[in-house]
Amino acid sequence: MNQGISSDAVVFLEDNGTIVVKEMLYPEFEAILDHVVGIEEFKSSTSKAAFLRINSQLQITAAVFFTLDFDASGYVDKSWNIPLQHLVDTAGPGLI
Repeated sequence: MNQGISSDAVVFLEDNGTIVVKEMLYPEFEAILDHVVGIEEFKSSTSKAAFLRINSQLQITAAVFFTLDFDASGYVDKSWNIPLQHLVDTAGPGLI
């Protein structure tokens, strides 16, 4: 990554958020939200996930945690609509 450039990613979590079971860049996640693809392993389940902004030094600079419901075919609930990038763009600094 170039200096000053960041990337957005989504990680899916299990075991109370201590284990990452799937990760993807944000454009891949958008395809899931747009019902282009489903996630077979999440059929008929609710998954905990985190949206991450990652800087060029591979440091997480922002995070939004959320849950996501999947139907029997592995597609996201069509009513799900959280502006993840907007939340990160407008959030204040956290505590370190």
